[in-house]
Amino acid sequence: LGAITSQLRKLANIGRLLAQGHSEGSAMDSAGIPKFPAARQNAAKQVRHLGRKRLAQLPDWLVETNMGIKGRNPLPNDLQLERLIVKLARPREVKG
Repeated sequence: LGAITSQLRKLANIGRLLAQGHSEGSAMDSAGIPKFPAARQNAAKQVRHLGRKRLAQLPDWLVETNMGIKGRNPLPNDLQLERLIVKLARPREVKG
């Protein structure tokens, strides 16, 4: 979990700042995304994939998974991580 938490927190921060009206570049600067083009493009792609709803849910999902791994959930640790990854991997819901 520790290996992906840092990036997911940055993405959640970007989502929060975008919801507050910040520009994408400003949100990425504040979240600590490096300024080189590949890093910015990858972060933008991840933000688009997740969408604002899931970006807003990320902090809760990370806390839930972290606490579960520390014993608050009877599921095996690997299954808890898989559940988080599935939530992240699903296509974004698009309003029709």
